[in-house]
Parts: sequence; structure tokens; C-alpha cells
Amino acid sequence: MLGLYDEKSYKAGLANCEQVLRKHPDHAESLSLKALFLQGLKRNNEAFAWIKVVLMKNMTNFTVWHVYGMLNRHMKDYDMARKCYINALKWGKADNENVLRDLSNL
Repeated sequence: MLGLYDEKSYKAGLANCEQVLRKHPDHAESLSLKALFLQGLKRNNEAFAWIKVVLMKNMTNFTVWHVYGMLNRHMKDYDMARKCYINALKWGKADNENVLRDLSNL
């Protein structure tokens, strides 16, 4: 699914997320990627509503925090994005290169 996001194939990525979520409705990474694909489709309000629901279910999942940071960065809320990236590092590996790269680009 990340390959589809990198290729900007948001509709196909969203369809893949839906397919995974039919079998595993609580899969945190797929739930957060769904929000990322929704944002790519310019459905920002829906993406933020979705990621907040996912975050309430999975407060300690670093992927959810990373995606939440990416959504905030896209909306130019850099302070909130920074907080999300720091939480991602807190709950995941402190040397996660992707999160550190995104944090340093703020």
C-alpha cells in the first residue's frame, strides 16, 4: 500500500485498505493508511476524522502517530505535526529514519 501512496494511486490504495479492513477491521496500520489515502483524494475533513478515531483506539502505535503528523504537515500545522512525530518516536524506535527525516524537514 505504501508503494501505491508513493505512486499517488490513491483510489487503488484506498481500495486495498478497504480489502484488508474487511478481514482485519482493527488493523491500525491499514486504518491510518486509509486516512492518508483520503487526504490524497482531497477529502481532508474525512481523513482527520478517521485518523482521530484510529488514534483513540491505538494511542501507542507509532505508525498512527506518524501518519497523523503527515496529515498535519500537509495542512501546514507544523507545530502539531512536530508533536505527532515526537510521539511516533516515543512509541516506536527512537532511530526511525522516516520519522526523523519528516521531523527534520519541518
